[in-house]
Amino acid sequence: MNVLKKIGLFWYDFIVGDDWTMAVGVVFATALTWLVIGKVAAAWVITPVAVAGLLALSLGRAQRAARMTTPDEHRRLCAPLGGAAKPPVSSFEQENPSTSQHDRNI
Repeated sequence: MNVLKKIGLFWYDFIVGDDWTMAVGVVFATALTWLVIGKVAAAWVITPVAVAGLLALSLGRAQRAARMTTPDEHRRLCAPLGGAAKPPVSSFEQENPSTSQHDRNI
């Protein structure tokens, strides 16, 4: 793997991470702030408010997933916008080693 590809993958993982919806939300809020600078006196407020809202959405999604009893429900709720998230091995899967490798990689 060449150096530029490794650098690109690092930055993608660093910025986007596990939840691309948060990265898109921050980019959108920053762009909106940039668009209204000069038109609104307190344009700087948009980004912190948006980040706080995104944090609340992310925490709400994680809290709902934590209350779920099956790994499939946990995966479905943790995934941003129905995507395929790969959460860490749950306590259910640790207690039930018969869970196949295929089920963990869905």
